[in-house]
Amino acid sequence: MTGLIAFAAACVAAVFLALRAEMLKPKMASWPDSPMCVRLATFALSAVLGAYAVAIVDGYAPTSGEAAILSALASYAFLLWLNLFRQVRFPALPE
Repeated sequence: MTGLIAFAAACVAAVFLALRAEMLKPKMASWPDSPMCVRLATFALSAVLGAYAVAIVDGYAPTSGEAAILSALASYAFLLWLNLFRQVRFPALPE
C-alpha cells in the first residue's frame, strides 16, 4: 500500500513541479518570470521524482517514511503551482 501512495505522490509532485517550471518561463504571456536557475532546479526536481516513480514501478519498495515525505512534497508542489496560477487569474487590486 505504501508503494501505491508513494508512486501517486511522486507522480503528482513531478507533474505540478513541471507545470510550475513551465509557467515561470520568461515572456510567457502574463505569467511572472523567474531566473533560469529556479526553472532548471524545478525541472530537475521534477525529473528526479519521475525517476523515483519509475523505480517504484520497477520493483522498489518504499518505506512509510518515504511515502509520507512524498505526500508532503506533492501537497507543497500543488500549493506552489496554485499560488502562481492565482497570481495571474486574480491579480492584486491597485491601491
